[in-house]
Amino acid sequence: MPHNPARATAGALASVLLLILSACTTDFGVRVACEPRPPAPVVDKNAASVAVLTEDLQLLQKLVQAAPAEQAELTAAAQRDYETAPTPSRQLRFALVLANPGHPATDLPRAQRLLRELMANPEMFAFWGTCPCFI
Repeated sequence: MPHNPARATAGALASVLLLILSACTTDFGVRVACEPRPPAPVVDKNAASVAVLTEDLQLLQKLVQAAPAEQAELTAAAQRDYETAPTPSRQLRFALVLANPGHPATDLPRAQRLLRELMANPEMFAFWGTCPCFI
């Protein structure tokens, strides 16, 4: 049987075309859009701010209503979270816990120092610009 180069080339091209059409990506680095990508999620900064502040207020309410042993646990957890990853939101939460009167771990000077640090760098707090309580 004689070898037909045109037929071999057409067969190879057909194989590559089928490979490309059968998958979204190939090992050859060719990308084919199979399905439209979903749009990037829209982050509602106001809702995120409200959620964070709500959690903080719930923690403070729980702290006020808790027995002394639970107050100590809540304070220790807030301190551990802050010391493990001192993000601005964790710093604020810990400062609020320390500033909350009526429990043995109340430490107004330390709370004030933590709050002053936050106020000195408001750009670190992502939602300060969207939350009227921090303007």
